[in-house]
Amino acid sequence: MAKEKSITELKDEKKQLQSRSKEIIAKAKGEQRQFTAEENEELGANQVRMAEINIEIDERELENRSSHVFGPRQSIEQFSL
Repeated sequence: MAKEKSITELKDEKKQLQSRSKEIIAKAKGEQRQFTAEENEELGANQVRMAEINIEIDERELENRSSHVFGPRQSIEQFSL
């Protein structure tokens, strides 16, 4: 089974995808042309993966916030005044 990526690893992957997408766009713009079929396909795949990464990051951050509210496996009933 594959190891889950950390939030930092996911953000790094997203930055790499953004960088590659910007390169493709800049190249086509510099040459004043439309995207090739391959470039268009890669840009679409990059957008899909970046959306998946955003969802994964949101899920992990939600897990982290909810698991640290009362500490690991503690409930509010354990606290007394």
